[in-house]
Amino acid sequence: MDPSVERLKLSDGDGGGGEDRLSALPDDLLIRILVLVDDAAEAAQTSILASRWRRLWALLPELRFYYIEHHGIGTALAAHQVPDLTLLIALTDDPSPESMSAWLHVAARRLSGHIHVEVRREAGTKAEERLGVIELPCFHKATYVVLNLGSLGLALPPSGVFARHKELQLIGIRLQGQTGLNDLLSPQRCPSLESLRVGDARGLDSINIHSETLVRVELLDLVRLQELTVVAPALIRLKVSNCFTDTLNPELSVANISAP
Repeated sequence: MDPSVERLKLSDGDGGGGEDRLSALPDDLLIRILVLVDDAAEAAQTSILASRWRRLWALLPELRFYYIEHHGIGTALAAHQVPDLTLLIALTDDPSPESMSAWLHVAARRLSGHIHVEVRREAGTKAEERLGVIELPCFHKATYVVLNLGSLGLALPPSGVFARHKELQLIGIRLQGQTGLNDLLSPQRCPSLESLRVGDARGLDSINIHSETLVRVELLDLVRLQELTVVAPALIRLKVSNCFTDTLNPELSVANISAP
């Protein structure tokens, strides 16, 4: 058993089999305690303490998964009972694009805050060896999305508005499908976007950004990028690093920036 769960068990009563004072606390306070456990799998283990704890983990407003098997995330989300999820962190080195696509769609319907998904690529694995495509849903209510996919394929949603989206980070992706990044970044689909970071992305030779709200843009390691257009009157920071370096005709690469 995890030590944090054992500590909770030992502190339940008075050491002599007396009253379980911890379980007598109201639900909202117990949920705040479970949030401090910082790992959804460990929080779920508290279900064995007493019947009072059996479903409390499913009421957490924040879920963090650290390198559990990919199907475990989907199972946990299916059992989760909170309609308004404020934080979802999922780190995995055992990706299944089909499974990941499925639980991302479940999460998108509930998420109203931050999501951070990171896939750890096995050492020595080349980007072109990563098979499968993750279908990204439209996060209508999310404010902060970070995807670091270890060179897995990513299909962007063909429709839908990221209405509350403030920050988007796409790292280690291979763009697939018919919908391009330029369409996703349009003011019609991301009307509130303030910060954009794209790094180590394949399948991306052109970026065309027109935004009244963007204040920060970072483009990193886009070696095959050939054309960049940024029209952003509110822009404060623009960083372009290691881009335009792997084109057949580098003299034809074009960058047009219109910002303060």
